[in-house]
Amino acid sequence: MEPLNTWRDDTRLTHGGRDPASHGGTVNTPVYRSSTFIWPSAETLPRYLRHADDPHLREHIYGRNGNPTTAAFEDAVAALEGGFRSLVMPSGLAAIAGTLLALVRGGDHVLVTDNCYGHARQVFDRVMQEMGVEVSYFPPLLGADIAALMRPNTRLVYAEAPGSNTFEVQDIPALARAAHAGGALLVMDNTWATPLFFKPFVHGVDVSIQAATKYLVGHSDAMLGVITTTEALYSQVRDRVRLLGYIASA
Repeated sequence: MEPLNTWRDDTRLTHGGRDPASHGGTVNTPVYRSSTFIWPSAETLPRYLRHADDPHLREHIYGRNGNPTTAAFEDAVAALEGGFRSLVMPSGLAAIAGTLLALVRGGDHVLVTDNCYGHARQVFDRVMQEMGVEVSYFPPLLGADIAALMRPNTRLVYAEAPGSNTFEVQDIPALARAAHAGGALLVMDNTWATPLFFKPFVHGVDVSIQAATKYLVGHSDAMLGVITTTEALYSQVRDRVRLLGYIASA
């Protein structure tokens, strides 16, 4: 079979995250309801922990760090988004907060689109500013002119396209160029477009967020979020959100 990254999206939707050979031939990945995993020997776990920062390494040591079910979902979303790897979160807001807590520190400045999700704005106005992060909002259609708003301490530009409620479509490539030229990262909420209609990493996005509660779940009956990153940022974001205890059950 051809590599996953060469498939069309409808094929990815059917096959992404599935590896029947690893699960006794089952078509769908089983639901692993496990908090604890047994290792072959006492010597095995320390060897893994010494290499835990390797973004290509994925072993299951405790349910809070994920399991084969969450890993299958993460792989499927990452394939659709075009990113390196995804992280499953308990809600879309947890994905937003976890990303910000992983990437910004007190003294940093962030630029935020004025049409962002309302609760994301509360995170910026309350949590971020209480941490000593400077927050500025910019008109969603500003595009390349955002370069004039960049400061020496601008660490992150936060976009959302289409924007919540007002649905402006931002010029993501222009925002990416301006952010990167100023030494900042571009984080995008891709919930409304979904990876079927917008491939964030093709257009320069560093971290893509989805409130999977919406289209990915699709039935208004479960809470879920997902963060997808580049390879360069994966370990940093993964380590912070896992330290915060963010995970979704199988």
